[in-house]
Amino acid sequence: MGYRHYFYKVNKKVVDEIKGLSYQDLCVYAKHHGVELYDDGGFYFNDDKFLNKIEIFEFGKLYWDNTAQRIYDSGVPLFANKETQKQFSDYVPYVVDKQGLLTAIQIYKENVIKVYKDMLVDGAEYRMAFGITVKKEDVKPIEKLREHIEDKLQWIEGWDRLVNTDETNPYSLINSWQYEHTIFNLVHLLKMIDWEKETILFYGW
Repeated sequence: MGYRHYFYKVNKKVVDEIKGLSYQDLCVYAKHHGVELYDDGGFYFNDDKFLNKIEIFEFGKLYWDNTAQRIYDSGVPLFANKETQKQFSDYVPYVVDKQGLLTAIQIYKENVIKVYKDMLVDGAEYRMAFGITVKKEDVKPIEKLREHIEDKLQWIEGWDRLVNTDETNPYSLINSWQYEHTIFNLVHLLKMIDWEKETILFYGW
């Protein structure tokens, strides 16, 4: 399993071409499409030429909740051939299609609601390194609200960091990692993808 998870856009016809292949046949397919093979005949799964996939969303690290599992549950393994799928166990590539994207949107919505509800009650949890959580019971809502506003101001005042104005990247509207910002990137993708011809791969690396 990778350190960070991503959504990649890929053509459905390409998925149909490779999903039933043995690993050996897949390597032949990859080489035929310009992917450089290792000395042992294998190849790097995340080579951009393989499947002509395009990265459209980065989730970051998903160690601390069930986000990855919920998205995996919405899809199917990329390879119907179990041995081929096993060859890429470091990535765990799944085809999640529109349902995977809708699941991600729902998860982000839930996370935004959770953040705001938490600001209304005493106590706070702080996530530290290596998934360690520290609880402080004496933190008041006004303190959490102030911290939240200060965090928001950092993003808004750093406008170039918040809004993605890179015209060469049509998939990202917002650079922020905050759920209430990045959910708009996910909704944007929902409306951009041609679901008749394209689908989404979900995997980590």
